[in-house]
Amino acid sequence: MIFNKIAAMSLLIAATSSFAAGLEIGNDTITLVVPSPPSGSTSFTAVKLAQFSVNNGTAMIVSHKPGGERMLGTNFVAAAVPDGKTLLVGGTSEVIMGPLLNLPVVKFDKDSFVPVSSAVVGTYAIIVRNDFPANNLKEFISVISKDPLSRQTGAFSSSSKLVINSTFSLANVKPDIISYIGENQLLMDIISGNLPIALAPSSSRVKELMLLKKLKVIAVTSPERLPEFPGVSTLAEIEPGLSFQYYFGVWAPAGTPKDKIIELHAMFSKITSDPKFISEVTSMDIRAVTMTLPELNSHTASQRKFYARLIEQSKNK
Repeated sequence: MIFNKIAAMSLLIAATSSFAAGLEIGNDTITLVVPSPPSGSTSFTAVKLAQFSVNNGTAMIVSHKPGGERMLGTNFVAAAVPDGKTLLVGGTSEVIMGPLLNLPVVKFDKDSFVPVSSAVVGTYAIIVRNDFPANNLKEFISVISKDPLSRQTGAFSSSSKLVINSTFSLANVKPDIISYIGENQLLMDIISGNLPIALAPSSSRVKELMLLKKLKVIAVTSPERLPEFPGVSTLAEIEPGLSFQYYFGVWAPAGTPKDKIIELHAMFSKITSDPKFISEVTSMDIRAVTMTLPELNSHTASQRKFYARLIEQSKNK
């Protein structure tokens, strides 16, 4: 079945809602805010963190607050009481890209969040509808460089839009970006032929659709080729050093006491290093990552510099 993993994820979300309803919601309950709909990798990650937290004797619930380019939920957490009970599950698009892009919906700045824990990483795939007149990255660049009508591209986050812009810069053109709330509708529009190009997680869903000839995978954004997509090139093969990974972690509002950050970090690190957690997120085509707090802060700083440089480069083209 084409969307078996979408169905499985929907069942997981429903099961988690029932699970949360059965918890005794008290003063120590932690709310994990997801700034996207109850589908996709961010939601799945938050749900798994909440489920595995029970093993540590901690009650967590997942609250989805989509909207505003994923900034509605992010703004909510930025303004929350910094007591460690309201946390954001998000990544580059929310915490880093929002302030860098100076989006009007952003109500926080680069100092509004404190990293608590790493969680998962994944890579993107550039996909096109099955009748798109290109079968590889070089042909794709040739098509978009000559045909303005072929440049409509779907994306669902600030960082994914930057990836698209960087990809189109290989052809010295700009994309016509269409914003989506989540990846499921984006994939449906590719399959139906309503959308020519999209950026989506390089998942087994995408691979399955590719094998069924419902879409074509033009390139992946990983530093090296992915074994699950044999024959598909990377952006780095055309432009050395051009690679992207999407990253989800747990963030607390600035001002959260340091001892609380240390406590939360230890708890989430225990979850993300659990072999069962690793296995379950791997089944959804993402990879669990555990970092120390110094590593996490260094990673956040390097990501901010990386995307700031890309944004500046895009302005100068």
